[in-house]
Amino acid sequence: MKKKYCCIIFIISFFTSNSHADIKNQIINNLNKFNSVEFDFTQSTNDKIELGNCILLFTGKIKCLYNNGNKQFILNGEKLAIIQKRYEKIFYYPASKSPLLNILNKDQLIKIIRKGEINNEDKEKIKLVYREKDNRDIVVFFNKKNLNLMGWETIDQFNSKVIFLINIKSINNFYSDEKFEINTSN
Repeated sequence: MKKKYCCIIFIISFFTSNSHADIKNQIINNLNKFNSVEFDFTQSTNDKIELGNCILLFTGKIKCLYNNGNKQFILNGEKLAIIQKRYEKIFYYPASKSPLLNILNKDQLIKIIRKGEINNEDKEKIKLVYREKDNRDIVVFFNKKNLNLMGWETIDQFNSKVIFLINIKSINNFYSDEKFEINTSN
C-alpha cells in the first residue's frame, strides 16, 4: 500500500512539474515577441493606490506618468528617479539595488521565469514566485489566457510591499532614448 501511495505521488508531481515547465516555456516564447509595451497601471503601496501610464522597453527602461500629473518614475538603465513636478525635485535611488531591473530586462525576466515557482491557483493569472539571494521574493503575474505580463509584486527600498498591476494598451512601438531622460520638464 505504501509503495502504491508513493508511486501515485511521484506520478502526480512528475506531470505537475512537466506542466509547469510547459507553461514557463509558453510564457518565455510569448515574452520573446515583445520589445516594448505601453500600459496603464494600478500601483498599490501599503494603503496608497496610484494610477497612471507607462512605457516599458525590455532593455531595462521604463517611464511612468502618474494620473495626478505631478509624479513620474523613470528607470533609464543607469539611474532610477522619482520626479515630483509640483516641487521641481528629483529623487535618485540606486538602480542596481532595485528588483525592477530583474523584471524590466527581458533576459533577467526569462531567468526569473525559468527559476521561479508557479502558482496556478488563481482563475485569471499565473503567479510566478522567484526568491532572490537576499531572501526577498519577486512575484510576477501573467495572464492565463494570452500569457501576457500582468504585473509584479516587490519590496521597495523602504521595505514596503509594492503591487504593480498592468493593462497592456500597445506592443512593440518605437520609443527613442530621449523619452527616458531624467528632468523635471518632461
